[in-house]
Amino acid sequence: MISTFSSLQGLLEQMPELFAQMQELIPKERKLAVAVSWGSDSMLLAFLVQTFREKQGRNQNFLFFLHCNHKVRRESDDEQAFLHDFFHQYNFIVFERVENASANEESLRARRYEQFSRFMREKSIEVLLTGHNLTDRIEGTVLNMLRGCGIKGFVGMKRVEEHILLDGKQVLRLLLWLSKEKIQNLVEDFGIPYFHDKSNDDNSVSKRNLIRNQFLFPLAEYSFGDDGERAFWHSRNLVYQHVEQQFLDKNLFLQPLKLNPYRWASQGFEWCLPEGLELEKSLGGVVAALNINLSQGEYLELCRGLKESSDGYWSFGDWQIFVAHGKKYFIKGKRSFWEKELVLEKKVTEIWIQTFGLYQIEVWEELLWAKIRFAKQGDKYQGKSLKKRMLNQKIPIFRRNALPLAEKEGKIILVWKPEMLIF
Repeated sequence: MISTFSSLQGLLEQMPELFAQMQELIPKERKLAVAVSWGSDSMLLAFLVQTFREKQGRNQNFLFFLHCNHKVRRESDDEQAFLHDFFHQYNFIVFERVENASANEESLRARRYEQFSRFMREKSIEVLLTGHNLTDRIEGTVLNMLRGCGIKGFVGMKRVEEHILLDGKQVLRLLLWLSKEKIQNLVEDFGIPYFHDKSNDDNSVSKRNLIRNQFLFPLAEYSFGDDGERAFWHSRNLVYQHVEQQFLDKNLFLQPLKLNPYRWASQGFEWCLPEGLELEKSLGGVVAALNINLSQGEYLELCRGLKESSDGYWSFGDWQIFVAHGKKYFIKGKRSFWEKELVLEKKVTEIWIQTFGLYQIEVWEELLWAKIRFAKQGDKYQGKSLKKRMLNQKIPIFRRNALPLAEKEGKIILVWKPEMLIF
């Protein structure tokens, strides 16, 4: 077991592709936070980021290691103690779950990101790095396909993206092209300490475990190639790379949306215009490609609105154009299609995947006997206006009241966010 990062200076040189990515994505002046769980992936990430920052000559005030002790396993406190000793020379921050708080996977994730977000805001940290890897990504794809997804759900997590649970701050996933198997080999080769969570071997704990242990790992075992470089992982990675390259039109930068099944809309796109490109020149191509009929005055009005507004709405024939929290959307549908209140209710009587109208919804024990319905005027969640909560979470107006929620004993206990429904 090694006790310092210094002995791993050669690690980055053995991974030139990753080193090049880090040079591109992590400017010297950026403050960073790394999520650390003591699993092999997050520990490898911690070593990589620390050695890279040392190469940049950055002091410790620009790097923080964040750990969340959920207190759901007997080993949690021991893991926290080890990590505290291991990272004692660095900015190591621990967040602990309140004992009586919900312990289901989704609640723990939401609370973890909420704590991270608050800390990052206080410390002016711009980026959170996580240890998500290629195996995690494929698991997510399979789960999304079981729920029913389009291209966006297939691609799932991306290397770099603004995260809704971090108030739009950036998440960076440097290990997304490495399989869990490859990561395991690396930490063992370099003597990086880590802990294996045995609950990940239990298929009854989660569907993700079941997919990983009974589907992905057997497929990898039967594929060609040496350990850690198996053809199965390599081919999946190539598919993701290809899809991501084709995801945005090279000229228009239009990312297709999976449309809400309860809204009359035939097409939908998010316009992801890269920084540095002139909006005026690019907008003309978008308008022409989508066949939006605009007069010169309307075009200038739209151009000005998209440039100057962080929130706004314009209607031109069948096309409804939104700016929501700085993001731009083009949706073909009836004017004000999002305003109609949706009425549908269902009692949860069993755990697993439930059908709710046109949705497939994951249900766990905490939701048993709850009532699933859509949002309505005046709803409150955890003591606050549901509408304001959705605004704070940057959920655009055309999605807000079409999100299912669970109500138990007269209280809303969960709202399914867009990413949970795989739009």
